[in-house]
Amino acid sequence: MVVDQESLRQEFSLRLVSSHNLTALRGIAAIILVVFHCDIFLKPVFNHANSMLIANGWVWVDFFFVLSGFLLTHIYWNDFEKSISSRFYFRFLIRRIAKIFPLHWFLLFITFGLARLLIWKSDQVSWYMAEMLNSEAIASHFLLTNSLNFQRIPTLNTPTWSLSAEWCTYVLYPFMACGFSRFMKLPTLVKVSIVTILLLFIFGIFDFRHIVAVICESDLEMHMTSDWGFLRCLVWFTLGLAARRNAPRFTKFKYLCSDLSFLVVLVLIFAGMHIDLNSSLIVLLFPLLIVSAVLNNGIVSAILSHPVFQYAGKLSFSIYMVHVPIIYVYWLNILNDYPDALYRVGAIQAAIRVPALQLCAEVLIASVTLSILLFRFIEAPSNYFIRNLFKDSR
Repeated sequence: MVVDQESLRQEFSLRLVSSHNLTALRGIAAIILVVFHCDIFLKPVFNHANSMLIANGWVWVDFFFVLSGFLLTHIYWNDFEKSISSRFYFRFLIRRIAKIFPLHWFLLFITFGLARLLIWKSDQVSWYMAEMLNSEAIASHFLLTNSLNFQRIPTLNTPTWSLSAEWCTYVLYPFMACGFSRFMKLPTLVKVSIVTILLLFIFGIFDFRHIVAVICESDLEMHMTSDWGFLRCLVWFTLGLAARRNAPRFTKFKYLCSDLSFLVVLVLIFAGMHIDLNSSLIVLLFPLLIVSAVLNNGIVSAILSHPVFQYAGKLSFSIYMVHVPIIYVYWLNILNDYPDALYRVGAIQAAIRVPALQLCAEVLIASVTLSILLFRFIEAPSNYFIRNLFKDSR
């Protein structure tokens, strides 16, 4: 039996290493989030009374959290399973810093300048827009602590709250991996009790009266962003970690390798978004989507392996980081004709005469075009430079 389990682990690891499907899913998730932000910041794509598909696009941020936990566990589990050495911990953080900070800092200062221009050009600004464009938030953004309840709402380059949440989780990951290996050895009843207490604590956001209300209303959802979005990431990142540790067990279920399995899970996710299903239930499907994508070697894999999807996945981080500054440029253009657009509710949407789908296409094209340049001249070279500086070529 031990041999069988070991062979399953090796088979899954080999499939994961050779699979490019997760790269494509990253690109798809980034594009969905661009469309979602077009919907809320520029012009609604769909009538929300007919469908919540686009309005619930934010749930794909949680996909990134789950995927990060899954992939980092695949790569670094052996480094931290038994103990945490300072050498491995330092190397792990350097790799994460090299990946996220240079591009983040570059776009942060550009967004800071755009935010100042928006305030300067506006006759009046609502409290929400003033909070979003608050230049004083730059310190927490610079250090990526802006998911720790320093601001009421996401500010400046708004998607960076999720980057902050992931960074804070990265700092804890080696301890999570070490602790999880010990946790799995506990009796089942003890494990279930610990998980239940932790989830109630996190869902309650330190307010136990709120926990009672949440239980009574049966509405276990996590919408935190800058207000303790780190905890939201921690939960779904841990789900990804657990999914990777248990994924080899699913290798023996051959139906998970089928195209139908992948498509069923994907349809269920989009259907849940369409009918406005509880977001936590949708996120629980993401590990199945990831495992099914890894195991698939059929038509789905052939489609996801197409160079267009692979390149989108390669650019996904740059696309995710640059699209909101592009939307701010649209706002600047609107202010030329409507200087009070950032004060009147719905003024931005009303001022735009371009059809919603065309607007999304324009933002997507601009985001992809700029992300190619950002990846070529900022993200990739800075990543290489920092790793080479610390003699880490892996």
